[in-house]
Amino acid sequence: MRLKAYRRREEAERYDRLLEAVADWQFAGRLRAFLGATELRLADGAPPHAAEWLAWAWAKAEALDPLAPTAELRRFMRVKRRRNVPDDELPEFSIFDLR
Repeated sequence: MRLKAYRRREEAERYDRLLEAVADWQFAGRLRAFLGATELRLADGAPPHAAEWLAWAWAKAEALDPLAPTAELRRFMRVKRRRNVPDDELPEFSIFDLR
């Protein structure tokens, strides 16, 4: 009986994490859309602190997105572009590595 209860609880927790990842992904997309619109609005003349705030907000959107590449992968991709590393040498990763 305990094993069944444990498995049910584990399944419920996995499902909750899935729903949380979907919600985070959706919110990150909405946040990016808002930030894009904000940048367009500020294109004619932004207050001095706007660039710093926008950089901070874009980083928050990236951090929220469970499908966004990790900082390590982003670093690798920059190196890959500079050194022309073949695609078959890309590191393996999945959504499970991103949290």
